[in-house]
Order: sequence, then structure tokens, then C-alpha cells
Amino acid sequence: MKTKKDLAKEIGMRIKEFALTNFKSVTALAKKIDINQSQLQNYISRKNNQPLPGAEILLKLEKAGCDINWLLTGKIN
Repeated sequence: MKTKKDLAKEIGMRIKEFALTNFKSVTALAKKIDINQSQLQNYISRKNNQPLPGAEILLKLEKAGCDINWLLTGKIN
């Protein structure tokens, strides 16, 4: 079983992958989902023990085209 720390790191890597693949940069994704770029970067790098993205962020990512199941588990529907 993965630890919360491992899970958070994997989710951060997938957020970055989604951003670069679909928006060419983390900054562009942050603008698209209307959050501060540094907050999104903190989810990716886990700086300041940033918690996992909450429901509001997950909904924004989904609206931007992110498969939330993939984001959380790494599995594609």
C-alpha cells in the first residue's frame, strides 16, 4: 500500500504531465483553472507540505479536461 506521501508525489507528477501535455506549461494550466501558479506548483513539488488537491481543484482540473481517475490512480479509463 502506498503512503500518503508517495501518493501525493505521484499526483503531483501527473498534474505536471497533464499541464505540459495539454497546456504546454504549468503556468498556462494555472491560468486555465484560475488558481495561483505558485499554488499549482506547490501541488506538483509538494513544497511547504502542500496538502493533496481538494475537491474544488479536482473539479477545475476535470473541467480543463483532466481524467480525475487517472490523476488519482494513474489508471486510464
